[in-house]
Amino acid sequence: MHKNKPPKHEHKFRQSFLNQWFLCPESARRKHLGLMPPETNNSNLVRGNAVHAAIEWFGMEWAETNRLPDGGELVEFGLNEFQLFGNEDGTVWHQEPEQVVDAVRGNLNLWYEEVLPQLDCPTDVEIHFDRVLWEDNDRIIRLSGTCDWVQDDWLVDWKNPSKAPRKNEMWIKQRSNLQSHVYSWALETPKFSLCHLSSPEVAWTHMVRGAADYAALIDLCLSVAIQIEANLPSALKQWDSWYCSPKWCGAWDTCRGKFLGDNPF
Repeated sequence: MHKNKPPKHEHKFRQSFLNQWFLCPESARRKHLGLMPPETNNSNLVRGNAVHAAIEWFGMEWAETNRLPDGGELVEFGLNEFQLFGNEDGTVWHQEPEQVVDAVRGNLNLWYEEVLPQLDCPTDVEIHFDRVLWEDNDRIIRLSGTCDWVQDDWLVDWKNPSKAPRKNEMWIKQRSNLQSHVYSWALETPKFSLCHLSSPEVAWTHMVRGAADYAALIDLCLSVAIQIEANLPSALKQWDSWYCSPKWCGAWDTCRGKFLGDNPF
């Protein structure tokens, strides 16, 4: 008599989930299981979404009509998107709305003047992928994500940080940035760049990934999957990142905040 074999474990990881895992495994575990409160709209998301939406519109217009909109059209589109995203009920403003408007305008002007001249017409904009990374007798792992800008031999992702990244921090992104590994593997394009827009300056992080990097990515994702399959009641609680604070982590009040309170820093 043959015993029924247990079903395969099925995992679908977004690139953002993997990033979350390395910020704090316990917060990622809770999010994966639906135990985190929904993310609250905030001024950082408003800024990033408005800039992303405007560049997406620009890229689609260029790709579909071969027309390059001018800078004024780009900024106008972004400011309209700011109104849309900023008017959501419950939006938390970490900066004053006027500051966010100035950042949207400044980042889009920066993109138009300094980044656009380095780009070719995109083959795809905001392209979604969902691919099997690994499958064996025990589990299947899928990776999904959305790439901002795709050219024939180059992938670009737009970042809109509140402050420009420090130059002495770029080396760790070049060495270990997860997004570059996932997107390069999924879209079979080795060259990947992060474009950090933080008016008045733009900063680039250029990376090239290949077969050895993809093998390491499989190994990393297998390690995450195996830990999830163990169904432990908790995972490692990571304190040493910007994320571990009541401002950012939705689990704060049921985790470290049980002991430190609502405003410890």
